[in-house]
Amino acid sequence: MENKRALGSRYEQQAAEYLRNKGYAVLESNFRMRTGEIDLICLSPDRSIYVFVEVKYRSDDAAAALEAVNLKKQQQIVRTALRYIHAHPQMAEAAMRFDAVGIDSKGCVIHVENAFDAV
Repeated sequence: MENKRALGSRYEQQAAEYLRNKGYAVLESNFRMRTGEIDLICLSPDRSIYVFVEVKYRSDDAAAALEAVNLKKQQQIVRTALRYIHAHPQMAEAAMRFDAVGIDSKGCVIHVENAFDAV
């Protein structure tokens, strides 16, 4: 049986591959700071938007996985994204957005662009 971190890593890799196939450039995965973690940091297919992606897995329903991206989690992602941008001055004027990817055990992937705003 996989531990929680290994399972999460496997689904984050699946989400990264899904996004690459849609034309996204995956810049970083599992970016961690004291403020929290961002699963994937990408550039949009047209390379104009930095996309911070939260990946969630639920064995029974990919849509239910997305419900786990609650307000507290959103705030943590936004704080961490802002610190990431602060550490990368070339991104200061760039557009950004927050997406969510839900995955279930059947391999169903749901990608929600603009899943939430900077709160």
